Amino acid sequence: MFPRNTHLLGDSAYALSSWLLTSFKDTEQRRYNYVHSCTRNPVERAFGSLKGRFNRLEVY
Repeated sequence: MFPRNTHLLGDSAYALSSWLLTSFKDTEQRRYNYVHSCTRNPVERAFGSLKGRFNRLEVY
């Protein structure tokens, strides 16, 4: 579905896999978690804006 060396970003509620990168739960990886959240948050805000504008969009 995705080209090689492509990954999706997810929060820690998801399990780490070869195609999904999640944040670390320990505090040793603060820099990675910071960059991860800075990348993921604008996408989450965009989805929130779309859902606010188009009420028919649902989350499954």
